[in-house]
Amino acid sequence: MFWLGIDTGIPVAFNHLAKAFPDSDASEAVVKIRNTVTHPTKSNRAQRAKLTTTAVAEAWELNLWYIELTLLKLLDYDGPYEPRIGKPPGNIFVLVPWAAN
Repeated sequence: MFWLGIDTGIPVAFNHLAKAFPDSDASEAVVKIRNTVTHPTKSNRAQRAKLTTTAVAEAWELNLWYIELTLLKLLDYDGPYEPRIGKPPGNIFVLVPWAAN
């Protein structure tokens, strides 16, 4: 997430994802969940069964946010946007992370 200028930690709002992967950063957690679904080996199915539906949903939402930011970056957008995650209280729009620096 260095390229996008965003924190690699699991966002505070995603406590189920953080609880499921306490020693991983956000991208690692998303990849681990993706692998349990995409490669349904016996061990991956067992790992997936241990995950809550909420943790999987949080990983999905985090992935959507990464995709949105990547598209905005590829399009050279550097203005305000309404973030899917981590919206400051009282603000609707914030600058994209790479423009805030």
